[in-house]
Amino acid sequence: MAPGELKHILGHMRGSLSDEEVVSRCLAGDPDSFAVIVRRYQSRLLRLAAGALADRATAQDVVQETFIRVYTRLSRYKPQKSFSAWLYTIFSNRLKDQLRRRQRHGGFLRRLVDHYRHEQAIAEPETPPPDTTWIRPGLARLAKMQRLCVLLRDIEQIDISAIASRLGISQATVRVHLMRGRRKLREIYEREIRKD
Repeated sequence: MAPGELKHILGHMRGSLSDEEVVSRCLAGDPDSFAVIVRRYQSRLLRLAAGALADRATAQDVVQETFIRVYTRLSRYKPQKSFSAWLYTIFSNRLKDQLRRRQRHGGFLRRLVDHYRHEQAIAEPETPPPDTTWIRPGLARLAKMQRLCVLLRDIEQIDISAIASRLGISQATVRVHLMRGRRKLREIYEREIRKD
């Protein structure tokens, strides 16, 4: 069997393994297996981070930091717990750190990103699609925990109990953040976008 063919078969086998089995392989000396974890979670984490930060470049940094932290701490992972919950806890902590840093250094970066992101293209289609340009800046106006809860529940469709576990807060607190975040987004839409 040619080396390239063997590599293809091994890659396919890794793709069908559970997260926990992939981690076991990494810890047993197969560091290439970690690419499976990255492929499984990268786009989801990037969507969440970009929505929470309203800045794709910073979101990519947060996701990269998350994977580095996960990889360097794999030996601390307890297999009897859900790997995805453990990964999301690390991701949530990195995201909260970034939001705290942004709060300390002022909001000028967010304002600049929001301004330039919403410049309209010169050419408009004959039938324009629904206006979604308000969503990212609307999310940026929510309190950070409201934004995280809305993204995790309404975009990622994660259960309330799992969100509570990942963010380290109670289910009741998740529901309060969700209610307030959704109400504020609705107010933004009604006041600034909707035309009756």
